[in-house]
Amino acid sequence: MKKNRIKGLFIKAVFLFAMPALFFAAGCEPVSKANNKTTVVCTVFPVYDWTKEITKDCEDINVILLEDDGTDMHSYQPTVKDLVDIEDCDVFIYIGGESEEWAKEYSEKHPNSKRTDICLMDEISGDILLENDEGIVVTEEEGEEEAYDEHIWLSLKRSIKCADVIGSVLKDKTSDPSKIENSLASYEEKLSTLDKEYEDYFSANPRTLIIADRFPFRYMAEDYGFTYMAAFPGCSAESSISFVPVVELSEGLKSNKDNVVFITESGDIDLAETVIEQSGKDAKVVIIDSLQCVSLKKIEEGATYYSLMKSNLDALKQE
Repeated sequence: MKKNRIKGLFIKAVFLFAMPALFFAAGCEPVSKANNKTTVVCTVFPVYDWTKEITKDCEDINVILLEDDGTDMHSYQPTVKDLVDIEDCDVFIYIGGESEEWAKEYSEKHPNSKRTDICLMDEISGDILLENDEGIVVTEEEGEEEAYDEHIWLSLKRSIKCADVIGSVLKDKTSDPSKIENSLASYEEKLSTLDKEYEDYFSANPRTLIIADRFPFRYMAEDYGFTYMAAFPGCSAESSISFVPVVELSEGLKSNKDNVVFITESGDIDLAETVIEQSGKDAKVVIIDSLQCVSLKKIEEGATYYSLMKSNLDALKQE
């Protein structure tokens, strides 16, 4: 995508100007090492929360979230401090899709024998999907490079696999591996139970979802077999929509047995309401969380990967 090429140029500039700061930081003993703790840096909320759950009983592991201000991962740009945190940490974990090309590039260009880097899309490469325009009203321009869908955390099945990868690495980074083994087993069972709840619901309730927003939920649709009509692809930079696509979404809603239009947590409610108005139906707007804009404040208020995915199932049950 063009936006990612532009973003790549910005990141290269950040790397260039960040290097002196990194070298300066390398001359100082990091706080985490002074405390004899293993520091794990995670780029996005789902990765951070998986890691926190797995290491919750390990006092010798410190987990840091880079994107802690609620910035959408598609527009996130690392600061010099972020790069210093990565340089100083023991384990660096990231998703690795188009929005995190910067992380992949940093890992490859600045290897560190004392740091373990985990690209989760590489780790589960046999179970990721290519982006496509199925069910999308406003498609990307022809000629765009083929890419893999990065929203793997919206699949509970793939999230369990990612948690297993993280646990396998971190067992060697703590004084008591059994604590991670126990926490990992308990967490995976919890996620598997929620996965079964999703399966049971959608197997009994075939649905076509109308989404007046981006659609990052393709993995979820693949897992549970629902169909959808959405305004934009999951990584689209578009936010405005012309009259013809609005009519297309409205016609989809009109012919749908459900009376719900979904948007993500950062979606445009006015667009959803316009679709409803054009359809002539007495429908409502319901939010499903993409887990891409979770701030530290929201985490402190109790948001977890599990709680948000559980809330998503409750939202999806609305018809």
